[in-house]
Amino acid sequence: LLMAYWQSGQFFTGSNAKLQAFLRGFDERWFPGVLRIASSLEKRPILSTFLEAAYLMCYPTVVLGLATLFLMGERDAIDQFWRVVLPPSYACYGLIALFQSLPPRLVETEEGVSLPRSNLRSLNLWVLRHASIRANTLPSAHVAQSFAVALVSLQLIPVAGAVFLWLAGSIAVATTVLRYHYT
Repeated sequence: LLMAYWQSGQFFTGSNAKLQAFLRGFDERWFPGVLRIASSLEKRPILSTFLEAAYLMCYPTVVLGLATLFLMGERDAIDQFWRVVLPPSYACYGLIALFQSLPPRLVETEEGVSLPRSNLRSLNLWVLRHASIRANTLPSAHVAQSFAVALVSLQLIPVAGAVFLWLAGSIAVATTVLRYHYT
């Protein structure tokens, strides 16, 4: 997954200003609550911490999904797991060539939107600085992968699937509220 992600970054030639403006306008018009919550996180440290922790979980979710299958004795389902997880991941990576934009956190800092600093935020930003292609996948590959893990887990191990579904929903909310991706 990481190799495909980094390889897709080779197709990013720069942000499309019209697309960037469209995505920002879409968020402002259809999801104004996301921007209101983002701007109020200074006053909500518990929510901010939860969202940063949720976003941080997007990195190990695929590995945790695989580990859960192994631990629950579902080793025969590994092929099924990859058939569900890889297509949306690769689709998100492939769309980078067509839809080129920067993550809103990079653009909005220039526009005066700032989010509270914390150790978790610093860690998330450090990971993004050192392991990211610094382009926005559209849709978010983190969210797509997390929901794919949840869906395959729901089918095979419903209790674990419910936990992964809650985690995927939390990642989706964190991804947009913390401005790592557009809604």
